[in-house]
Amino acid sequence: MREDAGKVYLVGAGPGDEGLITEKGKRSITAADVIVYDRLVNARLLEHAKDTCEFVYCGKLPKHHVMRQEQINQVLVRYAQEGKTVVRLKGGDPSVFGRVGEEAAELAVRGIPYEMVPGVTSSIAAAAYAGIPVTHREYSNTFTMATGHCKEDSTDLDFAALAKSKTAAFYMGIQNLSYLSSQLIANGRDRQTPVAVIEWGTTGRQKTVLGTLASIQQRVTEAGIANPAMTVIGEVAQLRRELAWFEEKPFYGKRVLVAKAAAERSDIAAYLAENGADVWEIPHFRKRALKLAETEVRRVLEADRVVFYAPDSVAFFMEAILVCGLDVRDLPRRMEGVSAKSVEVLGQYGIRAGLVQPADGETLYIGRALSLAEEEKLQAAWGRGVFLATHQLEHDARFDEVSERMWTEFPWETVMFPNQAAVAAFVAEMERMGVDKAIYTALSYACIGKTTEDLARAYGFTRRDELQTMLQKQEWKKSCAPAAAPLR
Repeated sequence: MREDAGKVYLVGAGPGDEGLITEKGKRSITAADVIVYDRLVNARLLEHAKDTCEFVYCGKLPKHHVMRQEQINQVLVRYAQEGKTVVRLKGGDPSVFGRVGEEAAELAVRGIPYEMVPGVTSSIAAAAYAGIPVTHREYSNTFTMATGHCKEDSTDLDFAALAKSKTAAFYMGIQNLSYLSSQLIANGRDRQTPVAVIEWGTTGRQKTVLGTLASIQQRVTEAGIANPAMTVIGEVAQLRRELAWFEEKPFYGKRVLVAKAAAERSDIAAYLAENGADVWEIPHFRKRALKLAETEVRRVLEADRVVFYAPDSVAFFMEAILVCGLDVRDLPRRMEGVSAKSVEVLGQYGIRAGLVQPADGETLYIGRALSLAEEEKLQAAWGRGVFLATHQLEHDARFDEVSERMWTEFPWETVMFPNQAAVAAFVAEMERMGVDKAIYTALSYACIGKTTEDLARAYGFTRRDELQTMLQKQEWKKSCAPAAAPLR
């Protein structure tokens, strides 16, 4: 192996649900200098990457390859030879119809170190999320995986063997579904064998159609099912009628854009996704630290009252105290946070703080760089004061490709506005992408707080979505929105 080369991690991202990536796969993402990712990867995984990580999209659409396999191999080699840590992020498990062998072989020939990091394969996961165990003591003691990409009259698949397997799963077989079914029947499989076809398994876009070998093609056509889809054939498929669970989640089938004006991942987006919704956060920002002078830090230590209005600012400021050689024990007695999250982060540093309350006297506010209007809004709510900026937010252009693809490839129903700043940020992102106002304001909306809703309506949103009421019924945690103020 070349001593000067970087290293490549060939990582399985799992079948779509962000939580199904392995812990090792997630660690690889956080350490990566470059991530080369596929279309079927849950793009929210990219949010775990460090700010300096470069993203390279090599996704493929049916009949349209953004990047050919040979080009992907060359990209991995080039970045590794530059001494970088590279993650090749692939949907499902990279060794199950993922062509990882070709990529590993190229790296081995070039003397580049690499590791294969397995992932949860799509057939097992999609079936499980559809309520179908691929094996069962009463119905199936064999399970076979096969590619659905095959040409008619080819000898690529042993249909005689596949027909004997109690459960068979075909990857990406929608275009050949009629042929696959007929060949299994011709090789002895009963025409009434249950079949389930699962589109976008384990995600909020999941759709499942149940039929038999004789009827499944018609059912799939009527339902408009398309790839990516998994076909599961066998008696176990009928268990879905009793065991389906994913579709029972409260927000299953909801397609929600969660607007935000902060760099951190949204708690409400995670909550919606965990409860069955299809979610994408938009737009994306990253933080750039601002250097604090020792005089500025000393001014904080001498203040009577300090209010943190951004959780990230706590870590930035604590680091500044150490850099200046000062002592955290000299911080003022009265420390407050605008949100419950800010209070929580202060507590992690051993500082007992409370939620902000209106007060007389001068306050020293610490947070991200604000506009004059934002500063005035904070002072109107909690008291006059001066502002110390620890960092500023910048548009994260690395996510532009993803957001534009998400907007154009998938039909969204609703935009969720957690706060007022998110409304303006969302509208600005739509304008950046060149989306007509009549199109994005046609989305229904859900808001947290009346002032946020008033602003959304001022921007032209008119249809209040039932999601807002559903969230209230689910007793949505107040800590996931600003706890006491209009700004995050």
